[in-house]
Amino acid sequence: MDIIGIVGGIGKKLPLGVEGKRRESLRKGAKRTIYLPIIPAGEFIQYTPDHPKLKGIIVTYGYFNMMTVVNNDDVNIQVELDYDRNKTYPVSTCSTITINEVEFMGFNVKNLSGIDSVQNKIVVIVGYEPPLMRERGVM
Repeated sequence: MDIIGIVGGIGKKLPLGVEGKRRESLRKGAKRTIYLPIIPAGEFIQYTPDHPKLKGIIVTYGYFNMMTVVNNDDVNIQVELDYDRNKTYPVSTCSTITINEVEFMGFNVKNLSGIDSVQNKIVVIVGYEPPLMRERGVM
């Protein structure tokens, strides 16, 4: 092999394979974006651990520990983690909230306004973020 062949190979990553990709994915965590359908006035929509958008992360990590809610609609909503009134977060019209370091497996989104929400105007991003490297050594 000549010097050009040796230098040309430097810096190239070798394929990780399926197991390598799985280990890398577990280290990085996962997120899912959900565009909510119409929620009638005073009603709620429920996402359980069996929902197709949630199931894969629940099976892999056991729970979620982060959520971002983007409410671009003209309705006030309320997010209820694990369907528990003690884990309730209001999200006013045209605002965003982020919830971190709270473990949950499912959630409700309730329309608190007197009008129906508009489809795809409310976006929920849920995920699992692993602890920082410095915190992993302590655990």
